[in-house]
Amino acid sequence: MREDYLKQAQKVITDPNILINVVSRRVKQLKFGSKPTVESLEKLSLEELSGVLWAAAGENRTDGKLTAPSALALYPITVYAVFEEGIYRYDGREQTLTRVAEGDHRAAAGRQPFVATAPLNLVYIADLQTYEGKGIPEENVLMLCAMDAAGYAENVNLYTAGHALRSITRGSAAADELLSLLRLDPARYRFILAQSVGK
Repeated sequence: MREDYLKQAQKVITDPNILINVVSRRVKQLKFGSKPTVESLEKLSLEELSGVLWAAAGENRTDGKLTAPSALALYPITVYAVFEEGIYRYDGREQTLTRVAEGDHRAAAGRQPFVATAPLNLVYIADLQTYEGKGIPEENVLMLCAMDAAGYAENVNLYTAGHALRSITRGSAAADELLSLLRLDPARYRFILAQSVGK
């Protein structure tokens, strides 16, 4: 993003949470290069956690649709929040977290060393059966799931940039270990993406 465009836009748009400003902050975060953007071990407040999860996959319309787009509005992605004390499944329609595994399994949420100490890791798991009987070619199902998960992740990135938090999206994790911890059948479920979130 060109700096001169941002400076011109900031003269006209003074509200710090207007999208262009949030995107600008996100671009500045990413200028750290390969350095992880999550540097603090401080836990998120309940308000921050709630906002991050809602941005990823919260219900925001009366028709039950979520904050992120989904191909055919099928929403095959489930968000799991991985904390030091356990792993929780997020239900965006009910705004609830349900514990599915106890203990510190953060290291399974990614391969980089900082993942094991990040205050929050989000894991995006796809239910491939969501597309059965919908006329979607099998070879396209993973691509559609990846597109949906990317929408969730980008919502989180924009939310964190706008709320003085940091996030980094990752494509690697101990997928088999995660599915085992979550008691999910690998023939039906797939790890798609993960994110670390902190301050």
